[in-house]
Amino acid sequence: EDYPYMQFYAIYGWNDIDFSGYSSGLWSSRKGTMHCTEDYSQSCSIDSGFDSYGKWTCDDRNHICMDPPTPSPSTPPSISPSNFPTTTPTITTVSPSVPPTNVPSMSPSDVPTSSPTYLPTRTPTNF
Repeated sequence: EDYPYMQFYAIYGWNDIDFSGYSSGLWSSRKGTMHCTEDYSQSCSIDSGFDSYGKWTCDDRNHICMDPPTPSPSTPPSISPSNFPTTTPTITTVSPSVPPTNVPSMSPSDVPTSSPTYLPTRTPTNF
């Protein structure tokens, strides 16, 4: 009897599949696809037979799903610049900000006008 096509999704391919209790008479006509690797971007057709050890395999015995590589571990966390917080900022920015002053200024602009107007003028003011 034909069974529907099987789809296996296993990051490490056949290494992730446990066929404990499998009977060779069950699903004697195996058809389907094995999807493997971390993003399941690799796939192979399932071999309808068995390998010499009675295991399920890909049609292409050299396919990556037969023994996918183990992903590399992530890089260890950095201890730089330090493990302890600082009480003051470590980055100083001079531009575009001007350094703050300790005392407020009574004349905030460089060239204040002596008598400001309430109405705007149509032409720029010359100093």
